[in-house]
Amino acid sequence: AEVAWVMGSWQRQPGYHYTCLDRRRAIQYLGENFGRKIVSAFRLANHPAEEADFLRLAVLWKEGGIYADADDMLVGDLDDLLAEGGGAILFHEQFGTIANNLICARPKHPLIGAALGMACTSLSARANESTWSKTGPGMMTRAISSWLINRPPATGTPTMAQCRPRSAMSCHRSLHELRLPG
Repeated sequence: AEVAWVMGSWQRQPGYHYTCLDRRRAIQYLGENFGRKIVSAFRLANHPAEEADFLRLAVLWKEGGIYADADDMLVGDLDDLLAEGGGAILFHEQFGTIANNLICARPKHPLIGAALGMACTSLSARANESTWSKTGPGMMTRAISSWLINRPPATGTPTMAQCRPRSAMSCHRSLHELRLPG
C-alpha cells in the first residue's frame, strides 16, 4: 500500500499518461516492441532491479517520457522538470555517477539507445558484474561517457542531453523510505 501511494504521486498528474508494468506485462511489451533478443536479455537478469533497469531503458527508447523508481515520490511539477529541456535529462548521483532512478528522454534518443545496447550486451553475456555496473548507475555513467565521445555533432534539441546536479533532482522528487512490515 505504501509503494502504491508513492507511485500514485506520479500517476495523479493531470495531462500525463502513467504506465506500470509487472514482469508478465513487461515481457509481453518487450516481445511486441523489440523481439526475441531483448526479451531474452530481460529474462537473463539476475535480480528484479536489473529487470527494472533494463525495462526502463527499453520503454524510454521506444516511447520516450519520464521514468521514476517506485520509491521516488513526486514533490515538484512535471512540466517544470521537462522545462529543463533537451532530448534527455539525467541527474548526478552523490558519488559523481549518473543516476538511473529518474530519467526523462525523447523517443529514440541515441543516449538511451546506447545505454540499452550496453545493458543488453551485459545481460546476454551473463556478465558477472554487480547490478550497479551491469544495468544501473555504473552502466549509465559508462553509456553517457561513450555517447559523448562517439556522438556526431549536435543537430538540435532532440539529441541534446543534460546532466543536472543532484540538487536539481530533489526539486522534483523525494526518495521515500518505505517501511516494510516485520
